[in-house]
Amino acid sequence: VLGIKVKIMLPYGNKEGTGAKKPLPDHISIVQPKDETPIVNPYSEAKERKVEPVISVLLTCII
Repeated sequence: VLGIKVKIMLPYGNKEGTGAKKPLPDHISIVQPKDETPIVNPYSEAKERKVEPVISVLLTCII
């Protein structure tokens, strides 16, 4: 014998006052994806930053 407890509940309804007071933990909400703008031309961005000469950095610090 297997003991199983089943509880049939009304759906969550906060406006109507009927049903559960809290939403059930197994509730699944499906969100529609946002419209994406198509990429016309692929591009890449430089990930390296430019290295300044040491002399210009020292002159900036002195001034």
